[in-house]
Amino acid sequence: MKLLHLSDLHLGKNVLGLSMIKDQEYALNQALILCKKQNIKHIIISGDVYDRSIPNEEAVSVLNKFLSNVILENKIKVYIIPGNHDSKERLACFNGILEKQGLFIDSSINKDLTMNMHQINEDGLSINIYSLPYMFPGEIRLLSGDDSIKDFESAVSKVIKNNKLNSDEINILNTHYFVIGNKEPIRSDSETKTSVGAIEQISYRVFDGFDYVALGHLHCPQHIERDTVRYGGSLLKYSVDEIKQNKMFTIVDIKSKNDISIQKIPIIPFRDFVCLEGFVDELTKNSEIKDERIVFFKLLDKTPVLNAATRLKIKYPFYVGLTYINIINDINNNDSPIKKEQGFEQLTLKQQFDNFFHFVLKKDLDQIQDETINQVATAIEKDNK
Repeated sequence: MKLLHLSDLHLGKNVLGLSMIKDQEYALNQALILCKKQNIKHIIISGDVYDRSIPNEEAVSVLNKFLSNVILENKIKVYIIPGNHDSKERLACFNGILEKQGLFIDSSINKDLTMNMHQINEDGLSINIYSLPYMFPGEIRLLSGDDSIKDFESAVSKVIKNNKLNSDEINILNTHYFVIGNKEPIRSDSETKTSVGAIEQISYRVFDGFDYVALGHLHCPQHIERDTVRYGGSLLKYSVDEIKQNKMFTIVDIKSKNDISIQKIPIIPFRDFVCLEGFVDELTKNSEIKDERIVFFKLLDKTPVLNAATRLKIKYPFYVGLTYINIINDINNNDSPIKKEQGFEQLTLKQQFDNFFHFVLKKDLDQIQDETINQVATAIEKDNK
């Protein structure tokens, strides 16, 4: 049996002001074609379906069209959880009605900490898909009544331990968290970094009882230690530092509990997102020939060029931004008048914030602000001990 693992669609996202909705629709259509070609009857989507909690009309329309084609026309079942970008309530508002059609949207866990589970009996296999959507430690602490839960790993571990898995069957977890192994995974600027220290990190060992862990959250497709703990990766390149990443569809081929293999199929973008490096005069030659790619520029000019963006947009209509490499290097040079403050790392968190506040606003915290920041800093430092 095969299933398609998708994650981080971020429907409705703009990349540096450029709408990606046509690109997203094009990529999702490829996913449908792939399912038809390989006779895939199950799709897992591991969170961040939308880019924001209140999606725009175009994003909703694209998802509706995709799910309608997948479920109603092709009888493919879809299992969705919300990520940290999604509104749980909006995403799952019609879940009870749509389950009969083959759409399962699990926006939370149950009050007794059990996860929603969907069983597949196909090709002689018994497969259980468990859903663990993105939840904050405080939510799980409130449900469990366990005041010792302070971070994401202790919260998720609490939930996992409260669910008894049948080890004779194939168990799959669909979840959306920052899961790490023995080395730092590849991250991207376009991911929302909400962590303070290691509070958001969860060890892959927490999920040892599952035969496949479908992860969302990080945008680079990658496995964490074992091949079956895997980030599906984002549907498209959503930031400059993702340009060199190869986005792909992840197909999970399940032959038995001990025979699960991964097939990676490249996603062909509607418009590729590239970074071009050079001088403005060189890059704008032959402007009558249009370059339809999404382009970010790293300019080699040693001084800012007048109307550089305007000139580049004539040849590159999907220009999204630029930076001057040599000018940035000049700023970071040791001879630059801009110096990093000495001893900043040795200050307490409260002192660092005080200095930053004064640097930006040219004034000190008032009494209420000072007391509030002191309370927050103390709590963070206590949790990180």
